[in-house]
Amino acid sequence: KTSMTSMTSTTTRAPPRWNTIGRLIGAVGLPLLLGMTMSVPDNVKHTVDVLLWDQPPVAPNPSPSYLPRLKLRQAWTCTPSTMRVEPCVLRGALSKAELDGFVRLNKHQEFSVRDVASTVGSFTYAGTGMNAIRLDADDTRQTTLGRLVHHGSARGTYRNAAAFNYSSYAPILRSLMDAGVFEGTPYPDRADTFLGDLPRDKATAMMHSEPLEVSTSVQLVGEKLWNFMTPDCWSREQQTFQVGAAYYAYYVGADAWERCEVTSVLARPGDVVIIPKAWPHQLFTLAGPNVMANFRSDAVDLTNPVDVAALIMVKILRMRETKVSTCSAAASTPSSFGHGGAPTPSSWIGRKKREALSEVDLRHCLVSGGIAHFLTKYLDAVRRNAPDDAAGRHVLRQLRRFHGLV
Repeated sequence: KTSMTSMTSTTTRAPPRWNTIGRLIGAVGLPLLLGMTMSVPDNVKHTVDVLLWDQPPVAPNPSPSYLPRLKLRQAWTCTPSTMRVEPCVLRGALSKAELDGFVRLNKHQEFSVRDVASTVGSFTYAGTGMNAIRLDADDTRQTTLGRLVHHGSARGTYRNAAAFNYSSYAPILRSLMDAGVFEGTPYPDRADTFLGDLPRDKATAMMHSEPLEVSTSVQLVGEKLWNFMTPDCWSREQQTFQVGAAYYAYYVGADAWERCEVTSVLARPGDVVIIPKAWPHQLFTLAGPNVMANFRSDAVDLTNPVDVAALIMVKILRMRETKVSTCSAAASTPSSFGHGGAPTPSSWIGRKKREALSEVDLRHCLVSGGIAHFLTKYLDAVRRNAPDDAAGRHVLRQLRRFHGLV
């Protein structure tokens, strides 16, 4: 009898993790669901669709062949008073000697890459496709920074969010510190490095925003086209919704792009682009070897309910998705910004992020932040409704003409 009681108890007791999720859904999800019968904003409903029903919402696009006419303007040059207010650029912040020194210091750094899709992509669909966020496939291969930059061994590949140890970035960070780039914002607590060698210009990031961090992006090799919309216009015209620590578009039609003014930056080697908290941005990476390092600084405001809700959502998503990274077979010794003599982050959020990445080899792994499952389904829905590739090429031609590129 005791044995049977014990067995029944064992088989019916929910794991602690799911008990926690159940309580969170009871406390947060049920009021939201009841509120859906009232005047709850659409963006909240879309977030609920993701969290409770696992349905990434994307609106049907009635005009996939629509060719938008963009309203473009140049970004401002960064000044101490505007540096963290709107996107801006510091031209030639790093010298050629410093750029060459970075490549020389890291020429033997190995990392995993995959081939990219053949499409150009656009503001709402990156031409790199799903390959850019998966490193556990059979066609994953390895290269080094030196071979990518000088020997063409990574032709046709692109890699998001790789990271080397802090010592790899220390010389250029010292130069940026001396130039006052990090004044008024916490020192970076992590770095993402974007590398590739594309045969043609291609969208490598769809329009998105990150509400919990500010970014200092350093162009090290090659050129990128950065494009920004104001948070208000992007949210209104593309009907954005939040999942974890990022925002995504519900409406992906190209007609929305021409209803917002687009601030555009052509980043060349040595330029620094500064992206304030929560500013929507999209990138085209131009053909040829390309390396960009994005230094992330904590911008969480615990007095802001939106930031607190984002942190709770990140926690829920990570508990639901047990596989938090994908790695190639080459993964070995942990590698991340937190290794190699990095200073201790000044905020507890920064310290928690560093702890979460401390055992991962970010040369050969990608961390999903608990949203890999969502992203897989969302990007598939976007692909079905995104503007066609002719619209992407049309946008790219306008951007190239605007910046005087032949």
